[in-house]
Amino acid sequence: DGLYEHPEYYQNLCSDLDGAISVWDAKILDAQEIVQIVFYVILAAVLIAAAIALLFLKNEIQLELYYRRKEIGYLQIFHVEKKRIRNLLLGERFLRSFLALVIAFSCFTLCCIWLTIQFKVSGCIPIHIAISAGLLYLLYILVVFWIPCTRFLKKDIISLVQ
Repeated sequence: DGLYEHPEYYQNLCSDLDGAISVWDAKILDAQEIVQIVFYVILAAVLIAAAIALLFLKNEIQLELYYRRKEIGYLQIFHVEKKRIRNLLLGERFLRSFLALVIAFSCFTLCCIWLTIQFKVSGCIPIHIAISAGLLYLLYILVVFWIPCTRFLKKDIISLVQ
């Protein structure tokens, strides 16, 4: 009988020896450590890219509000409440962001399916991580859009229409 044919005995022996049993086990453990390091480096790069993208998104929102200042001013002239204008703009941004997340998630899922079929590699993100990342993104959109929108609505109607 081989050592690998009895998994519980093999696991007990590994835990007793506190590490690898054979040379191959040591190489596998080293490879796993390298994969973990590469994973964290890639994760850091993705987080930096996400921070830069969110900064550009903030600037895009402020630019959109600037270009829509006449529309906002005319709504105020026709006595539409500022709270209603803000909710209208927030709803529009929320809908756009939600649709963008659905499209991104769909494309990612299609890529995962293709990777699974083509290379027998699973590249799926656990659903709780995907949901929490999506909710965090939508919360960011609300906060980043809420502050400039509220500040923009405090401006004088005349300055918005001109």
